[in-house]
Amino acid sequence: MAVATLAGLVFGPAQAFLSRKVEARADAHALALTADPATYESMMTRLATVNLADPDPNPVEQALTASHPSAVQRIAMARAWARAH
Repeated sequence: MAVATLAGLVFGPAQAFLSRKVEARADAHALALTADPATYESMMTRLATVNLADPDPNPVEQALTASHPSAVQRIAMARAWARAH
């Protein structure tokens, strides 16, 4: 049990980092397919509200444990996508 706990502490942040990268790519793909950043932004706002998520979590906590980009990061990505397209 101690080995599993230690492995989780060591590899957890790396797994979270990779998961966030995959989720960000999926978000970018969704924006490219739908070309609807306004609806995407609305959906992310609603998801954060319904899930009672912290829209802009502590950066250290985000880096170590989060498996998805924060709502603020996702909304910023949608706005940047809208400006670019």
